[in-house]
Amino acid sequence: MRIWPLLLLLVGCNATLPPVPRETLIPVLVPCLDRMPERPQFLADADLAKLDDHAFVLALRIDQLELRGHVAILTATLQACVK
Repeated sequence: MRIWPLLLLLVGCNATLPPVPRETLIPVLVPCLDRMPERPQFLADADLAKLDDHAFVLALRIDQLELRGHVAILTATLQACVK
C-alpha cells in the first residue's frame, strides 16, 4: 500500500492556509462632543524674541510637542464624528 502520495497531498494542503488575522477592527458608536478640546497656550513671537538661543530652541520644541498632542486629540475627535 502506497501512503506517500497521501502524505505529500496533506503536506501540500498545510502550506496553503491563509495567514491568521492579527488585528480585528470593530466599529463602535461614539457620540460627538459638545465642545472642542482646549487649545494649548503657545508662546507669542514677542516672548520668543526675548529668549536666548538655548531657551528659544527648548521653547520651540515644547510648543511642537504640545501641538502634536493637540492635533492627535483633534484628529481622534473628528474621526469619531465622520459618517
